[in-house]
Formats: sequence, structure tokens, C-alpha cells
Amino acid sequence: MRASGLVIVAIALLAGCKKWNKEEPRAAYIHLNVPTLTDMDGRDISTTARISDLWLLDEAKLIGTFEYPTTVPLLQYDSLTVSVFGGVRENGISNTRLPYPFFESYGKRIELKAGEVTEIRPEFKYKANTKVAFQANGEGRDRHLIAGNGNRAAIGRIGGADSLVYAGDSAAIVILNTELNYLEATSTEFLNLPANNPVWLEVVFRSDVFVTVGLDVYYTGQNGIRKSKVVLNSSPDEWNRVYINFTNEVSEEAGQKVLFKPFFIATLGEGQTSGRILLDNVRILHFE
Repeated sequence: MRASGLVIVAIALLAGCKKWNKEEPRAAYIHLNVPTLTDMDGRDISTTARISDLWLLDEAKLIGTFEYPTTVPLLQYDSLTVSVFGGVRENGISNTRLPYPFFESYGKRIELKAGEVTEIRPEFKYKANTKVAFQANGEGRDRHLIAGNGNRAAIGRIGGADSLVYAGDSAAIVILNTELNYLEATSTEFLNLPANNPVWLEVVFRSDVFVTVGLDVYYTGQNGIRKSKVVLNSSPDEWNRVYINFTNEVSEEAGQKVLFKPFFIATLGEGQTSGRILLDNVRILHFE
């Protein structure tokens, strides 16, 4: 009886199985390859762009957000106009990703066929109406980072022949030790930043200590109010690019007569007797 029961169960299971239909639709595929990024001066900065993911759209409809490289299946076999937006980790945080507002989207018309893979390698660049409100990259006259009032460490420069330079002719370097153990760097100039407009700071850095980044807010006739935003984790062996969103901090001051200065603060960590900080391509962006 037990054996016959098993046979009955097996027959029932087989009867319930759906026969594979060779005519069922097969997927077409889009392969999203590693994107490129061209800086505003025409340089290829793809290797340090830190584009975290790609936002794929069919016309205005979001297909999905994907880390790359990846292959995306679609049950669609006709002509398709896709747009790809480059995403970044807002404030360097992995779970706050969004399309970076200053990157031009990449568009392409493709023909999808069942069972075939169509490759897309997005080529990103900055939007034409992107304005640089502040820049400190060590090139020529753009040396706009100076020591703040509480600083106890010298902000020096290393030349383009040095292997530590990220790009161009030079980069800012700060050496901390047990005597010169505190960095406070800020901009040489006060910035008039627009409210209700995306305002982001980009910084390329290498550091074996933690670095705090924020904005000093200056009201008319008053000392600056310090607003810390992000602590950059140490990255001693490679250059890292971080995108910091100051939109809310600036827009909170809408209607006020205020000026702003970015700042960088660092100290030696517990047990450290020395530290090195390298900064390059520090800039604040907004739209014209």
C-alpha cells in the first residue's frame, strides 16, 4: 500500500507540471558596461569618478537601477530609446544613492532582438550649465585653500612629478605629527551660493586619518557658524572621489544675507603619531 501511494503521488505531480512551451517569449538583453566620465576641462576621470550605479530608463519610465557591469533582461523586441543616468553615493554613504544632477544623461536608440545582447557603455560628461563656485586644485591661481584660525599643521604642495599627485601640476598635502596634530583648512574667499538650487562639493583625496567636511555659514556682522556634514573615511592607498550634498544647508538660509566657506578638519587618531592628507580637485558646483 505504501509503494502504491508513492506511485499515485508521483502521477499527480507529473500531471500538475506544465509542459514547456517552446513558443513562450524569450528575453532580449541589455549589457550595461563600465561608464566613462569626461571632466569639464576635457580630461578622462573615469578611474576615479566613483559612479556607483546606472539608472536605466525607457523614455521616462525607469527600468531599474543597476551596479555595473551587468546584463538586464527585457521582454521587448523592438526599437527602444534608452537614457542612462550616472548615480553617486550621496555624501559617500552606500545606501543613499541617486543620479548626480550635474552629469549629462547618456541616450541611445537600440534594436532589441530575442535572445541577443545589446551592449551600452555610457559616456558621461558634465552639463553645460554647471557652474564652479569654488575650486582648489593647486593649478596656477586656483590655490584657494588656506589654514583656518585653529590650524596647527602646514598646508603644502607637491609637484606634478611626484607619484602622489592625482592629476595636473600639483596637489595639496598636509603632514600631521604629535606636535602639528590638527588641520583646519578653509577657502580664501566667501561664497555666495544659490538657495533652492543643487549645491554639491566634490573632493578627490587620499588620507590615512579621518577628515571632517562641512560649511561655515556667515551672517551679516556675525562670526561663522560651523555646520559639519561628512566624515571622510581614511583611504591611504588610493585616490577617492566623494560627492557631498550641501543643497539643504544652503537652501535653509534662503532669504538671509549669508555667505559660505567650505572647511576641512582632521586630527590624529588614537595611537597615531603621524598622518598624511592629500587633497585635489576640491570644488563646489551649482547650476547657472
